[in-house]
Amino acid sequence: MSTATGLGFTPAGDFLPFLNYDAKAGKAFVVKDKISTEVINPTFIADFGKIKTCWMLLAKGQAPQYVWHPSLTVKAPRPEGVDKDGKPLWKEGFKVALFSAQAFGGVVEFSSSSGLVRDALNELYIVYQNGIAANPGALPVVQMTGTLPIKGTYGTNYKPVWSIVKWAPAPK
Repeated sequence: MSTATGLGFTPAGDFLPFLNYDAKAGKAFVVKDKISTEVINPTFIADFGKIKTCWMLLAKGQAPQYVWHPSLTVKAPRPEGVDKDGKPLWKEGFKVALFSAQAFGGVVEFSSSSGLVRDALNELYIVYQNGIAANPGALPVVQMTGTLPIKGTYGTNYKPVWSIVKWAPAPK
């Protein structure tokens, strides 16, 4: 009798729920089984030790495409392609796993190429980096406390406001 387990791939069509942050509306939604549910100011554990950065291509009605950076300090070459205005189609982004039994019902993937979301996450990541030595083996518990309206070329968008409220052991 074989005990081989193969490569551990997720079956085709079986995707993790994901968190979608709409910077134009300043709202977060968990999407599971194609059902979108708004979450207001969630508190969650962020697995920053496994965060990945990338070039992302987001197109309406299509799954995101990713070209992963080899590391957080080394970028992959940006894929070619521009939109009708001559702007690059591929934008820099990230993907990270988040956990909240209450807000998300478990683990969700969170990815974005929004400049405001990237800026907010980068600020949070710096706080994480500064606190990790004092919290070995723990992950940050993050709370979203609201949004910050930012006026720009395309109207007002909303930057998420996150803070690390404590550190906790990694959930199983």
